[in-house]
Amino acid sequence: MNVPITLAGSMRVWRTLEGRQVSQWVGSGPWFNGPQVLSARVTAGLSSEFIDAVRTDVRGSRQWGGVVRVDELHSHGPDASFSQSLSTWMAIEATNKRVLCEALGRISNAQPRLLTVHVGPGVSAALWLEECRRILDIYNKITEIPAVAVLVVGTYAALPAGTIRADIAWPVGGGGLSIIERWSAYVHERVAWHAGGSLDVVADLAAVLHSVACGDDDALEDALDGHARQAVEELDSVLLQRLRSDLAPALNNPALCVPLGLEGPNLGGARPNPWLARGLLLVEPKHPRRRSLRSLQTCRPLANRLLGRCMDLEQDVRDQLLAVTPSLPPSDRALAQIRSLRDDPRHPDNQLTPRGRAPLQEPWDVVDFNAIVKLELEPRRRDQLHRLRRTRNALAHGVEVGWNALAMVNNIASELTRSDVGRYD
Repeated sequence: MNVPITLAGSMRVWRTLEGRQVSQWVGSGPWFNGPQVLSARVTAGLSSEFIDAVRTDVRGSRQWGGVVRVDELHSHGPDASFSQSLSTWMAIEATNKRVLCEALGRISNAQPRLLTVHVGPGVSAALWLEECRRILDIYNKITEIPAVAVLVVGTYAALPAGTIRADIAWPVGGGGLSIIERWSAYVHERVAWHAGGSLDVVADLAAVLHSVACGDDDALEDALDGHARQAVEELDSVLLQRLRSDLAPALNNPALCVPLGLEGPNLGGARPNPWLARGLLLVEPKHPRRRSLRSLQTCRPLANRLLGRCMDLEQDVRDQLLAVTPSLPPSDRALAQIRSLRDDPRHPDNQLTPRGRAPLQEPWDVVDFNAIVKLELEPRRRDQLHRLRRTRNALAHGVEVGWNALAMVNNIASELTRSDVGRYD
């Protein structure tokens, strides 16, 4: 389930974390098969876009496109109920719920319906959903062939049980070839990481990022700092006082942690949201967990891609320089490493592999890259390889990456290509 997000004057598509569950629900034909009611939490201002995405899903379905009609109900004020919204949509004065359900049956017999409704912030979502289910229960009993499902969306403060999170998302698609396209992808990814995928946080940042010019990383950093400081200072004073010295209160609060599943399978428990990490460092620079907090500021997906690119370049260099086995013998350390890999199944390099056994390697394959660089005889090329080595090391040690990091890695790749040290596509 995708929603359009505009940041710094550029619109990109973001995919909601649990949107697939909505698509699967739609695809299952809930108007015939149930469950007939689904609740989704959305970000304020994006409910229309989300409902439009659902409508697109239905229309694009091979099974339901052209068969099921999507209609939107309206909730009027905090005291509005599902029965009132239903009556208004059908333009009838229902004296009781049975009359209301009979009218709904006549409409759905003509064409199956998916009814969508946005519940306002002042409405008790749990009570609203309970009434919705009671009415559909009556409808199912008096209708020969039930053909109605209801999707309720809202900006719930308290999530009703089973609610789909459509307010957590991540940008999709590549950055393109032009600088403007790459900058757009960079800004969206940086903001997504800072926000922990929260579209509520993204909406707050969108208002201050509209004037950020292409390549202006300082302005982007200022915006992220400003949001983080304000968000932290608005926390409960007792909670903030505890967070100044201990991260445990954050790790026990899902609202302050990176949502599980945002980066793939969970690899080690809860972690504070990057905006919280940045904000705590701003208000408490000597925080006892400052090193961990600084690490969380780094946009991990971006940093990991840059590190992966450097590793690819390094392996290409190894292939080029080791195409002919060097006349010099490898170090004693490399020979010992090979023996350990061969003889010790508990060696980390063996245990990390899918089959529990690292591929058989030659001694020069386990030599560190610095020793490989020394095999290059041309000084200019050797300097380029050392630059690659230092950049790879900095990324592996968790240095915070910005717009310039993309240019650095791209320039290294271009330089190596021009100097014919391997082939870099």
